[in-house]
Amino acid sequence: MLRRQALRGMRRPLVVMSPKSLLRHPLAVSSLEELANGTFFSAIGEIDDLEPKAVKRVVLCAGKVYYDLLEQRRKNEQKNVAIIRIEQLYPFPHQAVQAVLEKYAYVHDFVWCQEEPLNHGAWYCSKHNFREVGCHSPLLYVTPDVLPLPLLRWVICRYTRSNSRLW
Repeated sequence: MLRRQALRGMRRPLVVMSPKSLLRHPLAVSSLEELANGTFFSAIGEIDDLEPKAVKRVVLCAGKVYYDLLEQRRKNEQKNVAIIRIEQLYPFPHQAVQAVLEKYAYVHDFVWCQEEPLNHGAWYCSKHNFREVGCHSPLLYVTPDVLPLPLLRWVICRYTRSNSRLW
């Protein structure tokens, strides 16, 4: 993100809305070489060595909830759930998401997971994009209940880790 911002011809202020916990998360780091020579991926595929033919469910998510899901899947030792992280929600990266989902063309069970309640997160502004990229079966969503006020982070983490619709 910083590299892409610095290389852009048109300079605009960079506004980052990210939880502070990601600043020191061991999986959310890049080396100096990756920052200097790497590229920005708007959609990131599965990072664990999963056999694509064994995958029965694909979970799409964005943000910090990815690390919670990855930790829980590794703890459960599950090999049949792939987690796809979408790093850029607008403009939606149709081609990048399609490229990541090509390995899972036979999967008919897609889930969108977000840590925010349904009325606070990216679901409403992004759900139509998932049909365009190849999620032809009904896309399920896993979110906390609709709430008038934001929830505390620990309540949301407990919800995503214990929700049986994900696993």
